Amino acid sequence: MTNSESAGDNQMRISGYDIQKMIFESALVQLWEAHQLSLDRDVYLLNLREEHVGVEVKVSWFQELVRFVARLHHSSFIQIIDISAPDARPPYVILERLDGMLLSDLLAEGPLEPDRAAQIVRTIAE
Repeated sequence: MTNSESAGDNQMRISGYDIQKMIFESALVQLWEAHQLSLDRDVYLLNLREEHVGVEVKVSWFQELVRFVARLHHSSFIQIIDISAPDARPPYVILERLDGMLLSDLLAEGPLEPDRAAQIVRTIAE
């Protein structure tokens, strides 16, 4: 197995990580729950979808996104732990996994109370 490869059935494999399940997918990226074996900790893995790996503008977008996120520092924002080698297919980034609920899951439960929505917006704006 190479450093990173897609396995059939929409599964991702990265050496040193137990990839558990995909929790989000867009037209460009996939987000997975994973476990970093060497440090025995839960993480997120975000990768560029395989069909975009050969498209330079998409790869450049992904790399710029990773650089942008790496510069952000806030207690409510997850941090980048590691990135793939430049030649990894597909490129990926390892993110810390915090306890709590994803905003998308919270919103899926229904409309938020105005005070709760304002608190979330205020935190994001900081």
